This record gives sequence, C-alpha cells and structure tokens, in this order.
Amino acid sequence: QHIPKLVHHAEDESCVGLLYEIAGQSLTAVVTADSVEAGALQRYGRLVSGALLTHLNSQYEIDLESSAKAILKSWLGYRLDSKEAPVLHSFIADELASDGIVIVAGRILANPLWLCTSDALQDANCVCFSGLIHGDLHPGNIMVDRQSSTGDLFWLIDFALSRQAPLFYDHAYLELALLVNTLDGLGKERMIGVLDALESPGDRVLTVPVADVGLVDCLKSIRAGSDEWQTSKERLRRDPYIAQQLLARVAVALNWVNKPITVENKRLALAYGCWSAKRYLETCYPATWKALLQRAESRAPSAPLEGSAKRTQAVLELPAAWPALWEDCARFDESNATYVLVTGSIDRDQNL
Repeated sequence: QHIPKLVHHAEDESCVGLLYEIAGQSLTAVVTADSVEAGALQRYGRLVSGALLTHLNSQYEIDLESSAKAILKSWLGYRLDSKEAPVLHSFIADELASDGIVIVAGRILANPLWLCTSDALQDANCVCFSGLIHGDLHPGNIMVDRQSSTGDLFWLIDFALSRQAPLFYDHAYLELALLVNTLDGLGKERMIGVLDALESPGDRVLTVPVADVGLVDCLKSIRAGSDEWQTSKERLRRDPYIAQQLLARVAVALNWVNKPITVENKRLALAYGCWSAKRYLETCYPATWKALLQRAESRAPSAPLEGSAKRTQAVLELPAAWPALWEDCARFDESNATYVLVTGSIDRDQNL
C-alpha cells in the first residue's frame, strides 16, 4: 500500500537512478515530504511512524535473549571498530572526552561512542523487537500527495539499505534527519533546546524559538505514532520498548557523525547522540550513571585538566544561580532579544 512499484533503475560509479510508478497520481501533487509545510509534515510523521510498525512489520519478531551490545552491533557494524571507522572515532575523540561524562551546550550528557564500546552495558538478556527496517528513512525518501482530500496518501521509496534488524532505527533516523535539516548551520544549543522541549512535560515547547515550534511538534507526532503501536501490541513491554528506542537514537547519531556531512551537522548529530546516551543510562542503568557523575564530581579542582575534561570540571562547578539565569534569559534565544557578553580582559598572546 505504501511502497510504489520500481519500474526501472540505472547506476554508474557515482549515482543511482530509480524510476517508480505511482499509478493515477499527478506529477505536481506527489512530492517528497520535505516539500510540505510543517502541519502536513506533522500529520505524515505520525502516519509513517505507525505504518512502519503496523503495516511493514505486522509479522515482527521478539527475541527474549538479546543484549544491548548485540542490538547496537546489528545497527552499527563496522562503525564500532576504530580501525574500520577511523574518521568517526577521531572526530568524537577530538570533540569529547574519552570518559562517559561529556559537556554539550552547558549540559552534562554521556558520550555515545563510549557507551557503545565500553563495559557499561552489561551483557544481560533483554527483549529485542526485530523486523524489516528501511535503513535510510529521511523526508526525501517519503513521497506524499499534498492534494489528497484525506491527507493520508504516502509512499516510501529507496529500499537499497533495507534489511532485517532491530526495530525503531527508522524512527530515530527520521527524527535526526528532520533535526539536522532544520537546524542546519545552527549551534548545538538549539539541538539541546529542541530535545529538552520534546521530552519535557507541559508546554515547554513554548520555551524554544518560534522557528523550532513546528519541528518539536513534528518530532512529537513521530513518537506518538510508535507509542500507539506499543500501547496496542506490546502494552506489557513498555520498558524494553523505551530502551530499544533510546539505543536506536544513539546508533543513528553515530551513523550520521560517520557520514560525509559538514562539521557543524556532525556536531548536531553528536549532540543528539550525547542526549540519547544520557537518557539511556539514566533510564536503564541508573547506578552506572550515578557512578559516572560521582567520579566526575570527585575530580580535584587543583588537578591539571585539559580539553573536554577541563570543560566538564568547569560546568560541574557552575554556581546554583546559573540555571535560573539561563531560564530568565530565555536560554539566550536570539529571537527574543540581543545579548552582550561581558568578560574580563583577554590575553591576546594566549592560544585561544
């Protein structure tokens, strides 16, 4: 119902062309999902999210003896090996400390690559939902009929990377694609602000810049679509459902950091991964997360710190008044006001 017929394909060393048939549809009405306005994208996000589970994976499988490491390995493969993915590992090493605790946009988060490659994930049995994943589900691979009277006609294209794997990877991939495309060229602070609003109860969406409100609503609709599936099909497995979703977001982030995209967008993807890694540890391994925080806080202030470790120490020592100031200044949102940084003198000989 949502997969058009592939009529023909051609490829050379650099490009692949795919010709699909969507019978009876207009060439002007059928467009990619990144061509529609936010309200329509919000509606389609929920529909696609649900269809990935109820239609594409009506015959999903449950493995009661899987593990977090096995699930991540299935999604990430060679990317977990520093020798096979040196660019990914080098970039994260330059951006973050090698320890589990990192600081991103003033927030204490977790290093996603450290989470995947360390012994933090105990190899205990856990539930894994498996099925068919698209593998590259971004808005450009979703075709919609923008003139549909019901607003529910859509098709998924480009299944070149489709395979059997743990579920929810497509949901996380679509989330991050929307985030990176919308926040392209903006700072990590905007990414963290959107994620904060997305997961906070109440009307926290009102605290994000006006330009990001539609984005938050779209992401909420994607999550609502999969939540409806869980409530209907796996009501008694809420915990493993949440755990696998968070792992999927970690894996997708590392996948995007490994892509040949701009450094700014790699940093956006990495911020998404850091946020998700922290949420996974907080939710599934609270004792491990608490131990990481205690270890970071116990570092002696007089000890020589460099790079990310120094930034971590600085944030851990922020005065209690800072969170209140952050909120009072609307998180320094440039759409609300203009802000001036007042600082002491700068040593121009210092290597900044």
